[in-house]
Formats: sequence, C-alpha cells, structure tokens
Amino acid sequence: MSPEAQAPSGRSRRRLWGVIYIIAYVTLAVAFWYRTVRVPRVPFPQDDITALEVELTDPLAAALPATVTVYVVCPGPGYNCLEYKDVSPFAQALGEAVLREGGLQGDQAPLVVRVVHDAPGACSTSSWVAPGAKQRLAGASAGDALGCLDLSTSQELRRSVLSLGEREFDDWVAKELAGQDRPGNYFLFLMPDPWMTVKALPHGFVGRRRAAAARYVPARGPAHETVVRLAALLVAPAFASYLGRDQGQFPDSGPDPDAGLPLPLSPAAQLHLSFSLCNAHPSPHDPLRAASAAAAAAAASAEGADGPDEGAARSAALTWAFPSFETQFLQPLKEVLAPAVRLTVSSQVLYFTPPRVNATWDPARRAHVVPHHQLPFLVDPDWPLDPGRTGLPNSAAGGGTTPYDLAAAVAGSRHIGVGEVLAPPTAAVGSAGHAAAERAAAAARPRLMPPRGAEALPPAVLNMVLLAPPPRLRPLLLLGPDGEPAAANSMRMPGWGMLQVLNQVPPEGAILAAVEQEPMQAFAAEAVSQLRSLLGLGAARRALLTHNPRHNATPAANVGGFPVVPRGHRPYAGPPPVGTLSVLTALRTGLAPWEVDALVRRRVREDVAAAGSTLAALGRLLEKVPTLALPPAVGAVVGDALGSARRALRLAAKGRYEEASRAAQEARAWAEAAFGDPSLSARLNVPDTHLVGVYLPFCLPAAVPLLQALFAELFRRRRSKPQPEAAAVAGTAAAAAVAAAAAVATVAAAAKQAAPTVEGSTPKKAGAVAEGSTPKKAGAGAEAGTPKKAQTEAEGGTPKKGHKHGHKGGKHGGRK
Repeated sequence: MSPEAQAPSGRSRRRLWGVIYIIAYVTLAVAFWYRTVRVPRVPFPQDDITALEVELTDPLAAALPATVTVYVVCPGPGYNCLEYKDVSPFAQALGEAVLREGGLQGDQAPLVVRVVHDAPGACSTSSWVAPGAKQRLAGASAGDALGCLDLSTSQELRRSVLSLGEREFDDWVAKELAGQDRPGNYFLFLMPDPWMTVKALPHGFVGRRRAAAARYVPARGPAHETVVRLAALLVAPAFASYLGRDQGQFPDSGPDPDAGLPLPLSPAAQLHLSFSLCNAHPSPHDPLRAASAAAAAAAASAEGADGPDEGAARSAALTWAFPSFETQFLQPLKEVLAPAVRLTVSSQVLYFTPPRVNATWDPARRAHVVPHHQLPFLVDPDWPLDPGRTGLPNSAAGGGTTPYDLAAAVAGSRHIGVGEVLAPPTAAVGSAGHAAAERAAAAARPRLMPPRGAEALPPAVLNMVLLAPPPRLRPLLLLGPDGEPAAANSMRMPGWGMLQVLNQVPPEGAILAAVEQEPMQAFAAEAVSQLRSLLGLGAARRALLTHNPRHNATPAANVGGFPVVPRGHRPYAGPPPVGTLSVLTALRTGLAPWEVDALVRRRVREDVAAAGSTLAALGRLLEKVPTLALPPAVGAVVGDALGSARRALRLAAKGRYEEASRAAQEARAWAEAAFGDPSLSARLNVPDTHLVGVYLPFCLPAAVPLLQALFAELFRRRRSKPQPEAAAVAGTAAAAAVAAAAAVATVAAAAKQAAPTVEGSTPKKAGAVAEGSTPKKAGAGAEAGTPKKAQTEAEGGTPKKGHKHGHKGGKHGGRK
C-alpha cells in the first residue's frame, strides 16, 4: 500500500491512543484522589459486641460473689447445740433469711453461706448456695476455708474471748483470720453468752474489717428464729449489699434518699476532692466595729432581748495547714478506696465569699439560723470553687513526679496557685534511707493508674467546703428538715459535695488565724461521712443503725426481753424481735473494707454494663453513618475495651474483686474514649449524594468531550475496517485495474518508440503498425515485458489468464 493510503490510518491510530492516554490519566487521578480522601475505617467487631450484649442480659453477669462463713460455737453439755443432721438445714435457713432481709432474689444473688459447727470432739461444716448460682458457684465453697478455732474445747480461751469488748474482739478475729481477710470473704461468729439472762434478746455488731459477731442466750441455741433473724440483719446490709443487683435497698430500712442517684465518679473511676476554706468577710480587727457591736449588744440586753456576742464581731482571715490534714486524714482514705476509686485532692483558701441567703437571729438558740429550704441557695455560684481542672491531673495520669499537682484559680483580677503538693523528703541516692523514701513516695501516689485514653475523660469533682461566716452572722446554724440543727452543722448536695459551717472566733486583734485542731478533725469526720453517702454506701450503715430505734419501741424490749406466755405460743406477732445492733467505725480510714467491697460490686456491674452499651451505641452509629471514619487507633481501643469487658466477666465469676474492678474500669474507660475520640468527628461527614452534587459539575464537562472523541474514533475505525469477503473482491478488482493501466502505458510507450520508422508511409499503414500490424511481436512484447510482471503480481499468481486474454486480443487486432 502506498504511503498516501497509509497516512489516514496512522492519524486515526494516533488519535485513538491520545484519547486512551487521557482517559487512563483521568482514571488514575480519580483513583489517587479517592485513595487520599476516602474514609478510613478498620473492621469493627460488631458480632463480638452483640455476643457481649447477649451475655450481659444474664442476671449474674459481672456479679461478684460473696461467701459468708458462720462460725457456731457449742461448748458442750448444758448448751443447746446443733446436731450433725441439723447443720445443713441451718445453713439453708440462714441463707434464705439473708436474701429476705436484703430484698434479694435467689436466682440473682451469688451468695454462699458456709456453716462451721465447733463442738467438743467434732468440727462439722455444711454449705448452702443460692438457687440461681449453684452451677456457677459450685466450687466457691471448696476453697481455703476457716477451720475450728478450739473455742469449744478450751474453756479458758472461750472465757477470755467472751470477756472481750467489741473492738478487742474485732482485733482478735483479725489476728486469728490472718490470710483469709480478703474481698468477698466474710465471717460471722455466733457465740452463746452464759452471762446473758433468759429473757435477754440476742445482740451483735459489725466490725471494722470483714467480720461480725452475735451473742445469744445459751438455752435458745443458734437455730432459734431470733438468732437467725439477728444473723440475717447483720449479714444482709454489711456483706450482701449490691450483691447481684443495681440498687442497695433494704425493705426494713425505709426509703433511701440517695437511691437512684449516679455515683460521682468519672468513667475512668476518677474522683477529685476540692477542699476549700471560704472566708465570707475577712478583715482586720477594727476597734470601732467592736465598740459598735458591744453597744448594740448592750442595747439589746437593756430591751430584754438577746443579741450577738461581742466576741462574734471579731474578724480575721482563717487559714489551715492542709498538707498535715491530708497526711493524717485523706491519705488513709485514698488507700482504702484504691480498689474502686482513683482519688485525688486539692485545696484552696478563698476570701470574700459571702452566702447568698440571709440568716435570721433565733433568740432561743442564741444563733443565726438558715432554714432547710434555703440551704441549696447558701452557696453562691460566683464562688471560685472549681480549681480549674479541665482534664486528668498530672499526678493521676502517672506522668507527674508528685502525688498532686498545682492548679490555678482566679481571685479577683489575678491568678493564684491553689493546692498543696505532698512530696515526702527524699534522701540522697545511695544512702540508707533512699529506698525507704522511694517506697514512701510510691505509696503516696494513687495505686490505681488510669488506662489509655483516660486523659480525655475529665474526673468527677466533689467540693468539700468549710465556710467561715461573716462576723455579723456568727454563730451560724443550719437547720434540718425537722427544724432542728443539722448534724455536724453541715449539708450535702448530691453531685456537688458538702458544706460545713465553722463558727470559730479568731483571737482579738489577729489578722490571720489558723483553724484549730478540733474543728479540723470534725471537718474530716464529716467529710468522710458525707462522702460515704455520696458514694451510695450510706444505705447499708443506715439499715444497721435504724434498727435500734425500732427495737426500742417494741414491747419485748420495754420489758427487758420475752414476755411470759404459755408454752407452744409465739410471744410476739410479726418478725422475731432482736436486740441492738452496732457498727464499728474504722478510726484511721473512716470506711470499712466491707463498705469498699460493696462499692466494688456495684462499680463492676455498672462499668461492664456501661462499656457494653457504649460499644453497642458506637456500632449502631457506624452502621447508620457509613461515611463516619474509624481510624486504626480507635479500632485498637475498641478491641481493648471488648477484651477488658470479657476479662472482667471471667474475673467476676471467680470472685477476684480487685482484678475484676481493674478490668471493668479499663473496659468502660476505653469504651468511652473510643466513642468520644476526636478523630471520629475530625473529618466532615459528607454523604455520597453531596459528593456527586459537588464534583459532577466539574467532572462532567471534561468527561463529555473525551467520551465523544473516544466513541467517534471507535465508530470511524469500525466503519473504515472492511469485511473479509468484501476485502478480497476489492483487492482483486484493484489489481486488475492496476494491470490494465500498466498495459496501456506500455503500449503508449512502444508506439512512441516506433513513430520514426513509419514516418512517410501512408496513414493507414502507420495506423496499422501503431495498432499492432505485427500483433504477434506486439503481443509477445506485451506479454514478456514489464506489464506482464506487474500483472502477475497484481493478480496474485494468475498470469496465464491475462496472457491468453492479451494474446487473443493481439490476434484479433492482426486479423482486423
């Protein structure tokens, strides 16, 4: 094919490849753009989270079990003891009584009651497991258990133990049970007291650790209904509160004012106590003011009315030594609450914090009083009580070098540093006291470090305020709901904290005065008491202590015991009467370990349930919003939360309190951190329809010409490409036409060469010669010359046919 014929085909091919290159470039650019702007989303364990939700529907899920060992002492003859066959029924009766007094259901309370009957020459045991937890707690009673302590065989030991007071007996129990005092393992001692009268009612107490004791008349025996009820009244509030349920209500203790309130704890179990000493109106002592106050008091006394004291008008700014206060009172509290709460503290001294309400003078009480309905308005919101914490304290995060960090608060127009740093002095490296100093510093820091992601979860803050009223309102009393002065002259607001009034009169002429030791101790005791109620632990202690007023109102108590009735008749109607109950308070910490165990049981259930619900909510959110990002870091946190939740369930089933609490806290903290991670909302959530509406006006005008050019080129090539048969016929015709043209050209060239030889002849002869007068030679020349070769090549190897055709033409021309 000639170059002129190949040129259109080359241009078409170049156009086609150009269009293809442009389309490929646009395709790669779009893919790269999608790769850079696509929403990152790692695989989400939705199936595992659904399985966790189903597992949490079990009433015993994340319920920590409790084992109560009842130690029954039977000295021998003369005492009403249990037979061997009666030990198991006694354990069952006691377990059912505990469930009844605690308002629990047998299928939802992982409770084990183990009875140890210590009799001369025999030590028998029997266990009772709650009906719904038999399969789960089958091996709970088979662990290391308490054996007989030889109280029945050693008369001297028994007599010395019975002569002990409540606190001494509690110390003796702690010494005898060394190694068995652990969370979830409780003890109750039932001992006959030969010094009790026949009509005396059984009585008991709850110790400072994890043990209780009850004493009864020997003639009745431990299986008497009054003894069983007394044991249940001791065990249910102290050792079975928050056992497999959400609320710690007790049927006989009345309504709980704190019931249903959330705990003031962050998802990472962080609680910050902000202690504030508020001086309502401090100013230097002014003799004129004192004189005017004295004159007002004299005028009031002349009129027969009582007025404020002259010393009450003394005014000075009060300060406190908070580091020593923290070391003495708060550090033990932090240690005992460490399994359940990460506690941090700070302090500040504020000035010019007047109350919002005006107190009225009560001549009967010789003090200014604030009614109960005005107590919530006593605190002014303008008081700068919040120490300005917006996140986790440095010390609590584990990155600080001191137990508590400094915070800043605004006082007027300047920033002041509040809070004290408790840093024990460290010895030189290599000295004898360096290791001891490091251990002391480590013990001062919180033992429960936060999990990853807890920095984004701010701690809950409770305010502990000690208010020094202005001189004109001193002394100031806060009234309770009954119109009487409130206990400890304080008030509590759930979720906010507590406030106590300090009516200390400063020395005359003093500008600054320190708070005395006695008011500081009273403030510490009240702070612990209010903190117990704010943490939901007040219901158990209230159930134990409110029994005594009801007991004093019963007829049996008024006559000193049981009334004399005929044999076979019950001497009372309703529940069996019991004696007084008492609760020993831990002097150093303020909170007993059994109270912390109850808080751990509640926290584990709530934390695991909250972690499961948070993860499920995140899964539903990702399902509803397909364009929401889930970065790999958040996916890792979700996996950690799911693993910690499952680990908490396993540890709770085994009764490992501290480890289960740690795992539950990690699960909830990581779940909350994943749900509130800023990377989830860092990228705009743009639906696909919006992307189409934004990018289509830019891409469509550029795509239409490219597609038109591509389709036009493909259509042109398809039209220009012949079919196989048509191409063969067209090739033959073209070859014939070329051969014919070549033959005509050859004849014309031969005629030009023969023109001189025939010059002068007649036209007829010349015409004959020109037209082939010698047709044989002409035919031979036409057949043997170049036209024959061209014809052969054009016809594709069929020269004979063309040769015959030319030869015949020559002969015919010669004859003509």
